[in-house]
Amino acid sequence: MSNKKMRFTGRDLAEALGKARREFKATRQDIGFEVTRSPSVGPLGEDSEDLEIEAWYQPGAHPAPARSDEGRGSYRDREPRGGRHRERRDRGGGAGRPRSPRDEHVPELPPLLPEASVTDAEQILRHLSATMIEGLDLDLRVREIIQSDVGLRVSLDGEDSEYLLQDDGKGLDALQFLANRVLQRDGRIETRVTFDSDGWRAESESRLIAHARRTAEEVRQSGETIALSPMGAYERRLIHMALAEEEGVRTFSSGDGHEKCLNIAPDEPSE
Repeated sequence: MSNKKMRFTGRDLAEALGKARREFKATRQDIGFEVTRSPSVGPLGEDSEDLEIEAWYQPGAHPAPARSDEGRGSYRDREPRGGRHRERRDRGGGAGRPRSPRDEHVPELPPLLPEASVTDAEQILRHLSATMIEGLDLDLRVREIIQSDVGLRVSLDGEDSEYLLQDDGKGLDALQFLANRVLQRDGRIETRVTFDSDGWRAESESRLIAHARRTAEEVRQSGETIALSPMGAYERRLIHMALAEEEGVRTFSSGDGHEKCLNIAPDEPSE
């Protein structure tokens, strides 16, 4: 395979590297690259220049444990990718730390968040998502960011979507948790941010709301309160908003801790 250098563009680093991987038919560990142009910053909805990289095929540029494609249906069957990332945590530690030849090939990741002057929510989320994706060495890209009544949603797609959705979306939940912890400390985005991949979370929410509507009908017919299974604040808010216009029922939470029961009860008659 030729080791000639080629240029690739994308809305973020993960997208540009994904194009390089497909062009060279190589894994991420076998591609060397350098950023030749960073995307320009503009207001939401305004076109901006794509990020550009110069990439080349370099076998063993970032060695990682080999893994077989057999058994990709389970996290337990997948070989760990942690070797390279453990070394990243040690990179650039204290002053005077000797650099090994391997250090020269490890790409420096940008900060998790853009500089403080950037206040646009979409630009912040695109930057954060791209950096997390690259740090986790996943072949994913940000497809779109949308605003809803319950917050902002980052929709991802790519060849590694399956890793986020296994075990009932635990990988997606973990990525979402980390992103919200970073954003809460930063303070520029105050609303809740959710992550979706291939429409998995949207379908899950639709099923949850449909179940709540069926339960509301049972409450209207029986006149008795029904408590749903414990759930997080985001899911409770989804149901509360979905049933807000339903006649004859009301909702309230009960219990302690992060996950509480959402109760659907007969609406009390007005005086």
